[in-house]
Amino acid sequence: MVISSLIVKCLPGFEEPLLSRLKDLERVSVEGVMNGDIILVMENELVHDAVQMIESGIGALPGVTGVYPVYIAMDTDFPGGGVNFA
Repeated sequence: MVISSLIVKCLPGFEEPLLSRLKDLERVSVEGVMNGDIILVMENELVHDAVQMIESGIGALPGVTGVYPVYIAMDTDFPGGGVNFA
C-alpha cells in the first residue's frame, strides 16, 4: 500500500470546481484547503499507480497548475532486487 499526501496548486477561482471533482476520485481524500491550495491524501496499491494518478489524473484536471507530493509512505517489503518504478 502506498499512501501519499499531496498539495494541489490551482488557478484562482478553480478551488470549488476542483474540490467537487477531487471528491469524486476513488482512493483520494480531500483533507482541506489552505491559502488556495488543496490538500489531499491518496492511497494506491503500487507506486506506479500513484505516479499515474498524480500525472494523468489529478494533474490533468482543468485549473490545476501543479501537484506536489509532501510525503509518500509504503508498507511494502521490498524484494532483494529492489523496486522497479517503471
